[in-house]
Amino acid sequence: MEVFHNFVCPDCGYKAQVNGGVDSCEAATFETMVCADCSQLVDALVEIRPRWFHRQRNGQGKDKTKTKCVVFCPKCNGIHLMPWGQHSPCPKCNAAMTAGQPVRYLA
Repeated sequence: MEVFHNFVCPDCGYKAQVNGGVDSCEAATFETMVCADCSQLVDALVEIRPRWFHRQRNGQGKDKTKTKCVVFCPKCNGIHLMPWGQHSPCPKCNAAMTAGQPVRYLA
């Protein structure tokens, strides 16, 4: 993940820095979800590509095998997550959230 957005709820003040949808890199796919256990927005790991890791270690193979992950909340380890999009409501008060400028991270 390279780009995140600062989402803010103007009603209750809740803030979250997440990608705001689905984001993929060569090794994994993350999706922004709302956790019903802790009422937080999180970017959860939803898919990994184990052959990519093997290829990086051994320098061979081009298999694009994907493996779905058991999705859990990285903040509370809860398992009750639902996809959340940029136009979805605040997980705390159900009001509309606003997206700030994208924040770019360089690895």
